[in-house]
Amino acid sequence: MEAHIPTQTARAVKQVSYDFTGMSVLITGAGRGVGRSHVQAFAAAGADVVAADLRIEGGLEETAAGADGNVAALACDVSDATAVEQLVSATVDAYGKIDVLINNAGIIELYPVADMDEAVWDRVIDVNLKGTFLCCKAAARRMIEAGNGGRIINTGSGASFRGVPLLAHYVAAKHGVAGLSKTLAVELARTGSRSTTSARRR
Repeated sequence: MEAHIPTQTARAVKQVSYDFTGMSVLITGAGRGVGRSHVQAFAAAGADVVAADLRIEGGLEETAAGADGNVAALACDVSDATAVEQLVSATVDAYGKIDVLINNAGIIELYPVADMDEAVWDRVIDVNLKGTFLCCKAAARRMIEAGNGGRIINTGSGASFRGVPLLAHYVAAKHGVAGLSKTLAVELARTGSRSTTSARRR
């Protein structure tokens, strides 16, 4: 059976190319999925990339090996302030600056509120919200000191805008990330840096 494609949707998609040569990009949660795609895209566009995840073995190694460009793989627990400072410092030491931070690290566990242990709540909030805050804080300081502007992109989701059953902790974290991004955008505006949340409303 042949599929009929309406003429209004059967149109050529314009290919857009980007050049990030000379730019330093730090991406967390880079061991798989969206984070891996970010690493590969930025590296292919010429950026110097630091790909970070909880551990190097496994996914992060594959991310770095599969990228067409300059990628350094570093382990980091984003919920640990000291580890985050070391990660950002290592990025600046390696590439001289940090132009773009993409906060993509996150975890998810399914529990109804009535059955959710405090430890589960804390774990998701620590990684998804606190981790984003810590990375924003460390990177923003470097961007302000450099005085050349910068971009901070925080990964959101549909849970940034609505409630989702079994995901109270995740929803609370993503709502928090959206609020953090808005506030940081206002605070950084005078420095030439920008902050935003990337999310699909679905």
